[in-house]
Amino acid sequence: MVILFVLLMAVALALALPPLVRAALLVLARSHHPAPAGSASTPQRLLFLIPAHNEEGLIAACVRSLLELDYPAERVRVVVIADNCSDATARVTREAGAVALERSDAVHRGKPHAIAWALAQQDLGSVDAVVIIDADSVVEPGFARAIDLAGSLRDGAAQAYFATLNEGDTWLTLLAGLLARVRYEVIYPTLERAGLNSPLTGNGMVIGAGLLEERGWNAFSLTENWELYASLTVAGVPIRYVGGAKLLSQEVQGLSQGVSQRRRWVVGRRQALRQWFLPLIKSRRIRLLQKLDALYELSAAGPVVSATIAVGVAATALLIRMNGLGWIVAGTALSSQLPSVLATATVLSRHPRRLPVFRAMAVLPVYAVWRMGVSVGSWVGAGRLSWQKTQRNANPS
Repeated sequence: MVILFVLLMAVALALALPPLVRAALLVLARSHHPAPAGSASTPQRLLFLIPAHNEEGLIAACVRSLLELDYPAERVRVVVIADNCSDATARVTREAGAVALERSDAVHRGKPHAIAWALAQQDLGSVDAVVIIDADSVVEPGFARAIDLAGSLRDGAAQAYFATLNEGDTWLTLLAGLLARVRYEVIYPTLERAGLNSPLTGNGMVIGAGLLEERGWNAFSLTENWELYASLTVAGVPIRYVGGAKLLSQEVQGLSQGVSQRRRWVVGRRQALRQWFLPLIKSRRIRLLQKLDALYELSAAGPVVSATIAVGVAATALLIRMNGLGWIVAGTALSSQLPSVLATATVLSRHPRRLPVFRAMAVLPVYAVWRMGVSVGSWVGAGRLSWQKTQRNANPS
């Protein structure tokens, strides 16, 4: 019994300590980010780069939203990478008013290679920052203005608010939207206030042109966003969070559509942790709190997986009847969810679809089992994973 208690308590502590310590440090931390300089007299020059593989049904809406920004048109350039397309993506792009670069490379497939190829053809000296936008996204009119107000990003990076376009479609999109709101309305603003780097999430990434001129594009893993986040953090490059710059993208509407995507996320994040663990520890360009926070970001399980494990440990400790020891283990394991519960409650208190979200949360046990299966499957088939296009159901409006 003692051995079992020790084992369960070790797991409970491993679950609880990282998020609780991180939450405490974020509350106590003081910002080390310089204050935003605000908009200069001349707005920054922005290059919007859109990797697109067979996106003829979605790309026009994306391009239109960028060309209709509340921003000087001469300070914006929109370039679509028609990457290994067999449809009319390039033609639709040109008809919508943007530049289309057509790429054909059967060996080096996927978003990171397409970005690197397109960047090699751009005059980065003529722009201040490059913004990566997914083809199934649309941006709000004030997107570019918010980026500009964040101050000069030529030698830095930033992450925009990446929301769910079809949030109200199904129980799954409602849950995805809730998680996005927790991330972009609570967690990332807290990181920004603490002066810590915002994670990059692939869509809505802003990379300074000076940074790209100096370093080039060198992220080619399954999840280029985590690789970029880790490498820039190690180098001491600030990654701001710009909550006022909002874009919306489609979330998959069914579990079957999301399997390959979620497995890629899990494996890619783990690969980034393995590659950048020691460089993060050894880096002399970042403070200890930034090191700890980056390691947490790269190693933390997703909120649903973490909650499922915590509930499993708590239930096991109580069911095997270790007298009062079981309650200690259960309380420790469940305390790991306190930061997530508080963040979720904050979002729900102001959520525009509160009742539908509560109904969708009734399906969380099913979703949790699915996510655990995806996580286990990512360990089994990690070596066979490659980039695959995620199928979407509807065009953005």
